[in-house]
Amino acid sequence: MRRSIICIWSGILCVTAVFLLDVIRAADTELFLQPPTIRANPVERAPLVAIVDFETSEPARFVLEIDDGTRQWKQPIPAPSATPQKTQHHLAVMGMRPGLQHTIRVRATTFDGTQSELSRPLTFETPPLPANFPPLKVTLAQPEHMEPGITLFATNLWIDDESMMDYGYIVALDSQGEVVWYCQTEDRIADMRILANGNLLYQHGNYRFAYEIDLLGNDIRSWYGANLTLPPNPASVAVDVDTMHHEIIEQPNGNFITLATELLRFDRFPTSLTDATASWEPAQVVSDAIVEFNPNNGQIVRHIPLVDFVDRERMGYLSLGGFWKDKYDHALQSPSRDWMHANGLVTLPEESAAIVSLRHLDCLIKIDLETKKARWMLGPPDGWEQPWSSLLLKPIGEWPWSYHQHAPQWTSRGTLRIYDNGNYRARPYDAFVPASRNRSRIVEYGIDESAMTVTQLTETRGVFGDEFYCPFYGEADEIQQGIC
Repeated sequence: MRRSIICIWSGILCVTAVFLLDVIRAADTELFLQPPTIRANPVERAPLVAIVDFETSEPARFVLEIDDGTRQWKQPIPAPSATPQKTQHHLAVMGMRPGLQHTIRVRATTFDGTQSELSRPLTFETPPLPANFPPLKVTLAQPEHMEPGITLFATNLWIDDESMMDYGYIVALDSQGEVVWYCQTEDRIADMRILANGNLLYQHGNYRFAYEIDLLGNDIRSWYGANLTLPPNPASVAVDVDTMHHEIIEQPNGNFITLATELLRFDRFPTSLTDATASWEPAQVVSDAIVEFNPNNGQIVRHIPLVDFVDRERMGYLSLGGFWKDKYDHALQSPSRDWMHANGLVTLPEESAAIVSLRHLDCLIKIDLETKKARWMLGPPDGWEQPWSSLLLKPIGEWPWSYHQHAPQWTSRGTLRIYDNGNYRARPYDAFVPASRNRSRIVEYGIDESAMTVTQLTETRGVFGDEFYCPFYGEADEIQQGIC
């Protein structure tokens, strides 16, 4: 996941040096009115969390001191932002590995620092990983080259070329690749991020719903594309879109930006992408839009149709596909066509801009969100005519173009990284590279927007000597330096 995700979680889970003032208490003053007790997380889908309950004689700050027999760490509990008044406490123990017995103590310190008390030890045994947990193998762990904290990601399951919509885990690994938290969502997960409030936001893999959950696994809020879908629960917030897909990003103003599909009628659309003499006929075409909405009420505050930025007669291999057939085809007399397949979005709030990936058209576009104008386009230049050709970034040097890319990311160095899946490595109706001979890449570009040029800075075709080919999915995230 992205750097911001790792940094936020590091504040929750990483071992932190804490200086606490211990003082001798008077015999008749005790911070713990009721000694701490421990219980399993009542939300069973996040079982590596335990809850410590106790009462203090006055408000205090707390640090959990945890020992699993191999590791020892301290978990500071963030103090409330408002003036604290609580003396009844319920603290979540985080960062425990599965199948181990843990010893937990609570360190309580008054807010003025004049009194500190350490509780008696508590014991808690975490359950083993469930039988259907995704198998994990650590190939290489170099914590010294990573941000401190944890790595968070989602997993999906495919059986016989079919993605299981009722299977999903969000998993957190420490710097050694050990599982230290997970939540069994029973949803296939698309995009997943950490919100500013510390909760998790994820899209259901059917692209109909988005959910917010906390670290205990509690459902907090949900949203749904109201044009094609019924609400998952009475409190779910309706958003006036067909779908919410691939990306959902919290903005500094608290709004969410996502991608949404739109069904359009094209008067001309190819019937073949391998036979240049085949006819073009009317078709129902799935296009995409950038949508910003208020998560509190679902109100759309920005809608930018992506059809306005590209040539309607530009095609790519897979543009005849039926990816969205379960959403649209039941109401159509002919199959819908997955023309552009927007599959990635990066927002640049400081510029009021976004970079969107159009997988099936083999291009990325930077869009000014205020003026709704394109600033540049990146992709193979052949076949683009005016006015689009004047927006194409000009390559510096010679290097291969990317095709059918995924997961654009703007790095901390001000560069653009993508996962170049490389499907076909050609445009219709040119000869293409078959999957058996194809390879994917991770590519990083330097872009000079004033000069309208692009330079390929790095490419990675495999690690440990193994090349790879991934015809769909794929992502490369920045941990600290380089690629992970």
